[in-house]
Amino acid sequence: MKLEAFEVRQSMKDFLMFSYITVCFFMTSVMGQFLEFKSRKSFYMKHRLALEQARSFSILKQVLPISVAKQLKKGKRFAKEHKFEHATRGVSVLFIQIFDFEEETSDFAPDEIVGFLNRLFSHFDDLTTIHDVFKVETVGEVYMVACGCPEKAMTDTDKPDHARRLADFAVNVMYHSDGPLTFVRNDGTVMHFKIRIGCNTGTVIAGVIGQKLPRYRLIGDTVNVASRMESTAKVGTIQCTQRFKDLLPPNDYKIRPRQKVLVKGKGLMDVWIIESGLTPRHKRTSQLKADNKELNTLSFLQNGRKIVAKNKGLAKLRSKYRSDFLSIKRESQFLQGITEPFSLKEKESYLNSKIDVPPPPKITTDSREESLSIVNTFFE
Repeated sequence: MKLEAFEVRQSMKDFLMFSYITVCFFMTSVMGQFLEFKSRKSFYMKHRLALEQARSFSILKQVLPISVAKQLKKGKRFAKEHKFEHATRGVSVLFIQIFDFEEETSDFAPDEIVGFLNRLFSHFDDLTTIHDVFKVETVGEVYMVACGCPEKAMTDTDKPDHARRLADFAVNVMYHSDGPLTFVRNDGTVMHFKIRIGCNTGTVIAGVIGQKLPRYRLIGDTVNVASRMESTAKVGTIQCTQRFKDLLPPNDYKIRPRQKVLVKGKGLMDVWIIESGLTPRHKRTSQLKADNKELNTLSFLQNGRKIVAKNKGLAKLRSKYRSDFLSIKRESQFLQGITEPFSLKEKESYLNSKIDVPPPPKITTDSREESLSIVNTFFE
């Protein structure tokens, strides 16, 4: 009897020990699965959030200068006065107007007007990138550019360089824009438009104005005079003030005086005509092409770009979702401007990979719902 009771007790101990080990193993497995799920979800959502932030900031950089956009992200209001008396010599402002645009396009269809202006102003946008000047805004057929704000424009010898950059931009626009200024209508009629340009330098107040559709604006008498230089200029000429002309390198341009011009609010003013540039850089500007990633954001989102995402967390994802993650990764890197071209090793690695990388998803109004649905089905 004692032996049987001992065997029963021993069997119960073994059973309880086995049950305890089984329960511990089961609970450990459940906790491991839960932690793995949380880790994968956190990994995916981190990169999804980075993508949405990159999208938002990329759009913001199209509307505002990068330095101003960064200030607004920190919750700061941006306003600054750029004085002519300082060593930077204030800001240079330029206006371009298409001559007799309203009269010439009075019988144009809406799509013809918008198409022509979009093509011409996109060409000007590329030139602003080449010459490192800032596009302020467009109003109808008028295109406004500035240099010296919000970032300083100085030479290596700490001399103001904003007037020289705007003058190079103006020469390029005036003498190398025959193609964009020529428009073929839907009925086959070919029309060639002409422009006139006005420039001025002086004190400017710059800041972000408005709560809805906020814009970076320039305020002051310098802007008004630059506009008057454009409106009083002869067709096909670049007209500038004495201040602007004094800041230009003396031997870089062919400049001639014009008879005094009556300017509203200023009376008679001495003005100058920039006829052409005399340096080698003015002869090759027509062959330069802008390399601006921000201008190509839309085409990137539509066509896609193949990259290799270097991240250990990629191995955690099921192969079904790896291509989706790579789409998020490459779009986020591109919008942040950190995507680098393929190295030979990366290219071979990509070509040998079995992962199918589709084009990145287009930005739609239901992108947030799409993200949530992907996450919900991510670990099924």
